Amino acid sequence: MRIKSYFSNSVKDAMRAAREELGSDAMLLNSRAAPPEAAHLGRCEVVFGLGEKPGGKAEAPGAERDLAAEFEALRRQIERLRGDVADQSAPPAPACTPRTDAHLGASRRSPVAALVGPSGTGKTTCIAKLALREARSAGRAVRLVSLGIGRVGHTDHLRSYARIAGLEFQALPNPCALRALVGSRRPGTLTLIDTPGFAQTDRAEAERIAAALVSEPEIDVHLVLSAGARPEDLPRFLAFFAPFRPAKLLFTRLDETLGRDTILQAAETTGLPLSYFSAGPRVPEDLAPAELSRLPNAAPSQEREALIFAA
Repeated sequence: MRIKSYFSNSVKDAMRAAREELGSDAMLLNSRAAPPEAAHLGRCEVVFGLGEKPGGKAEAPGAERDLAAEFEALRRQIERLRGDVADQSAPPAPACTPRTDAHLGASRRSPVAALVGPSGTGKTTCIAKLALREARSAGRAVRLVSLGIGRVGHTDHLRSYARIAGLEFQALPNPCALRALVGSRRPGTLTLIDTPGFAQTDRAEAERIAAALVSEPEIDVHLVLSAGARPEDLPRFLAFFAPFRPAKLLFTRLDETLGRDTILQAAETTGLPLSYFSAGPRVPEDLAPAELSRLPNAAPSQEREALIFAA
């Protein structure tokens, strides 16, 4: 039997290439993710087999029985492959189940929480969602605070949210003002602090703000990450934001990814609980306390169906 592998970014395209070259008599033997050494050829690998008659001679007596036995063996193999593909399509179980904790602030009477994270994760929109959610559902007074020092448009964005929602707003002139802010808390008021988004080149500024936040143990720091971030980039993000000593992880953009590896890897690496999931632009509807049932699947459902159908 002639056996050949075909690679493509989708199972359907790989199957189409195999059928075109080998013909309709070719039989699918396996379908799986491409191994690392062949990843440059495509994300998926399908393996086809094609029977050949040696020398073009007529089949010997008893060949029909041999052929029937071969097809029966192949049928059993395909059934096993079908089960393997179905198992592989299910989201992998994490080594440990992530914890969840949607509580905001160390003090229940006058809590203070801060959001920190890389640029582009949607922290400011997320803090507006949190503020409106708490103001509406809990009937709680909320104060929005901007620590976007020297960042063009950062403070204006949060000030606009506060004005539209009718919430108190305050812009801090420098990180040292955090101490006075914490000391001026009013009972029953939730204070939410928005910080600038940091890139790897902003380390000096990040460490300055981190030191100010850490010096105030009443501030509950949530590290905001995008669920669509590449898992291989995660160690760099976690190392950069380690000086902030976050107490919880908050993930945004769940609506933009079909994977959950980044979320599970971050929870397992840090041991921190998941606080909230944000999955869309609506304020505040597209934010909710983190629930493991809301995690996206590990593979697109259409791809899973294609793999099972192919087998």
